[in-house]
Amino acid sequence: MIVRNIAVIVAAWTLLSAYPASAQSSQTSKDCETCPELAAVPAGKFQMGDFTGAGFTTERPVRTITFSKPFAIGIHEITFDQWDACVADGGCGHKPGDNGFGRANRPVINVSWQDARLYTAWLSKKMGKKYRLPTEAEWEYVARAGTTTNYPWGDEAGADQANCSKCGPGAGESGPKPVGSFKANSFGLFDTSGNVAEWIQDCYTNDGIDGTYTGLPTNGAAAPERDSCFRVIRGGSWRDEARAARSSSRDWLPEVNRNGYVGFRVVRSAE
Repeated sequence: MIVRNIAVIVAAWTLLSAYPASAQSSQTSKDCETCPELAAVPAGKFQMGDFTGAGFTTERPVRTITFSKPFAIGIHEITFDQWDACVADGGCGHKPGDNGFGRANRPVINVSWQDARLYTAWLSKKMGKKYRLPTEAEWEYVARAGTTTNYPWGDEAGADQANCSKCGPGAGESGPKPVGSFKANSFGLFDTSGNVAEWIQDCYTNDGIDGTYTGLPTNGAAAPERDSCFRVIRGGSWRDEARAARSSSRDWLPEVNRNGYVGFRVVRSAE
């Protein structure tokens, strides 16, 4: 037990020392009034995957990912207001319903991976900058925000930390909550656990003989594209139990799927 505890401490120290101190207080920016607010994320490295054994084989093995360039990512999931701005400007043709949960600053739902890509293409053209969906490695990097625990706040789900099923009074009972309803992680991001699951750029990969995933690039890039693939979703949602909201938890859906528990956030690549 002592040896195991020492190994955990060493692993955690190695991970935390890889994050620059400035990462603990991210600066934010917006390219326009209706654009998503973005947190600056420094270059660095981290250990990706299930550290604690609470996950599935599809979250292993743990591997080192190194980012050579900084990037920026939305501190919130894209909201209905932001999506509706794209529709009004002719960049997005789909007008998703809110399933009676409410619109405004709640995360947009009933959008497919393909819909989300159209939003990023519109925003890129409008702002003259490169917007896109996050890669799976980028997403876990910012969701962990320097931690090796199951959640950004620790190993136990607790209560009132996130909007997921059985995660506290009112959580997971009435659909998505307004973005930012819970505490941000140390990178300044909200709702990486729960609220809505989030579309990721990558094709879902579990290429190991035992269900593990071994083909993911170690430079933070997306998994290789395939002619036909399911797309990764991350973070769990308001209807999922806490296990799905862990930082290393991963799932998939067909890229044409639209439902009431999946949305997305965006990345802006460095110039």
